[in-house]
Amino acid sequence: MNICPKCKSKRVKNLTNIDYKVIALGANPLFKCLDCGFEGEIFPELKKIKIKVKANAKKNLIEDKGDYFLVSVKEKAENNKANLAVIKLLSKHFKKQAKIIKGLRSKEKVVEIIS
Repeated sequence: MNICPKCKSKRVKNLTNIDYKVIALGANPLFKCLDCGFEGEIFPELKKIKIKVKANAKKNLIEDKGDYFLVSVKEKAENNKANLAVIKLLSKHFKKQAKIIKGLRSKEKVVEIIS
């Protein structure tokens, strides 16, 4: 059951005809409150961001490039060391839990930020 964050009403209508299981595939279902008219995401606490990883860099750094984040880590891209460093750096930066959901063996990744 959804509750409107603005007026706390339980009269909320889904604007997308998808099952909640589709969220794992990257869909962002929307809702509309029938009382106040507020529209928003059903699960705003889940955010997916695109990143490009530069392993074996001189220092750990996160740069916002608009469409994606450039994440530089000191660790080498072997034995999953760079991925672990990316997760640790993003979790520290956003102060929330981070999880790589796509691109474990690629420089381009999709990361889910969970509040």
